[in-house]
Amino acid sequence: MRKSRFTEQQIMPALLIGVVLLDLAVQAVHVTNQSIIFERHPQARSRLVGGYMAFYSLGSAIGAIGATTAFAHAGWAGVSALGAAFSALALIIWAAAAWSGS
Repeated sequence: MRKSRFTEQQIMPALLIGVVLLDLAVQAVHVTNQSIIFERHPQARSRLVGGYMAFYSLGSAIGAIGATTAFAHAGWAGVSALGAAFSALALIIWAAAAWSGS
């Protein structure tokens, strides 16, 4: 295993800052997504939150299983490729919806 040129005292603060920033980004995405769906269907707030969170959890589970499997077979390159594939699929779905006028 290759020795890192960074010490634990250098890595830990950067890791903690990254975790906090990632958490803030996820919270911002939740607020934005829920604002959009509430604006479209204000009369169905609790059903929308339930459905949103159910599918969010399902997506998280699929991503975790996929990333674990990709790492087991191809290491970080496999995880990165899987992330790129998920992102490309999301872009294609978004473009198809925008093109069809949905």
